[in-house]
Amino acid sequence: MDRERAALRLSVVGALFSAVLGIAFYFLTDSEAVLLDGFFSFIGFGMGLLTIRVARLVQQPDDARFQFGYAAFEPLLNAVKGLIILAVCGFAFASAVGAVLDGGREVAAEWGIAYAAVAAIVCFSIGVFQRRVARTTGSALVEVDAKSWLVDGFMSLIVAAAFVAAWAIAGTRWAAAGPYVDPGLVMVLVILMVGIPVRIVLKGVGQLLKVAPNQEAQQEIRSRVEAVLDAAEMPRRVIRMVRVGREFWLLNHVLVPADRRVCDVADLDEIRAAIAGAVADTQPGLVVDTVFTTKKEWVV
Repeated sequence: MDRERAALRLSVVGALFSAVLGIAFYFLTDSEAVLLDGFFSFIGFGMGLLTIRVARLVQQPDDARFQFGYAAFEPLLNAVKGLIILAVCGFAFASAVGAVLDGGREVAAEWGIAYAAVAAIVCFSIGVFQRRVARTTGSALVEVDAKSWLVDGFMSLIVAAAFVAAWAIAGTRWAAAGPYVDPGLVMVLVILMVGIPVRIVLKGVGQLLKVAPNQEAQQEIRSRVEAVLDAAEMPRRVIRMVRVGREFWLLNHVLVPADRRVCDVADLDEIRAAIAGAVADTQPGLVVDTVFTTKKEWVV
């Protein structure tokens, strides 16, 4: 997919720019909130390079080593990305708590405001573009990327608001609270955003463990498959579903009734084709396998 690869390349370039921006402004502001933002971008840059590689892999056909294809690499990468973000959040939160206990730290608020404004514009611009690409391509990789950029954008807005507050109270009777703005901001950012990587990890691990998709998706597909099998007078069936990355696998085991066991393979192929046609528009990346058998013990 050219659009997917272009979106991922844009994300890598944007992450590198944001990382350099954050680290450069850290030396101007002495703010760990800015450093945290830049470090997230640096992680995004490294993971972005891996994401481009995985995007190429998942489009390759199966081979002798990966006989069911490379789809599982997508949720694996997303889960690793979420775990890395969680680790950084943990270290940043611990550092912020230590700074608060030590009396806070002074920052250059004016430079912080300038940084946050530029960072927010970059993050929201890339995030909105990525979200549009994810909707049109169905790419889970770009979808996670889009969420990361939008979260970064909101983080930048919070950073800007905090620095504006620190700048406003300088020289007033509340000036003593100034040194606590930066570590307090880091803790607030971590608390606000920690749910995002947790959900990314749970979704990625869930797909690797073959957890069933949501009930709404299951019910839609199940009802269509059952309608075809009911019309074919094959009442006993087991229907299983799972999403792995961009592929949605549907496996049907169907018991051929005793009075239909003399039907030829062409008749069964017609039923198989009818099932595939009935569910074709339900999920992107749909892979349908329908197995017919005369043995009850195999339909479990």
